[in-house]
Amino acid sequence: MPEPRRHLAAIAALCALVLYAVSANIVFAAQIRAAADFAVTPIRLANASAWQFGGFFLASLIGGLVADRVGKTRVLAVGSALVAAGAGIWAASGSLAGAFAGGVVMGAAAASSRG
Repeated sequence: MPEPRRHLAAIAALCALVLYAVSANIVFAAQIRAAADFAVTPIRLANASAWQFGGFFLASLIGGLVADRVGKTRVLAVGSALVAAGAGIWAASGSLAGAFAGGVVMGAAAASSRG
């Protein structure tokens, strides 16, 4: 792989991990406000974080196998795109189920992004 493309993949992976770390920390801080938006208790909304980490766990199990077969660069690129998609699903969600789905996608993306 040419050197500039290698740098782009590394920068994309770093951005994805930073976005995941920030979003994972913000989820807890914004939980009370989000609970009001979704009209649920903060405790019930906390399950969205559990779904996010569940997605991370499941993607961690298969991420290494996929990276060995298709290459780490592709896995990093897909992981970066999934972080953006998961954040979009979470942000556009009008229901708690949608927030859970966004959390799963973001968690899986974070596992994929670490290659």
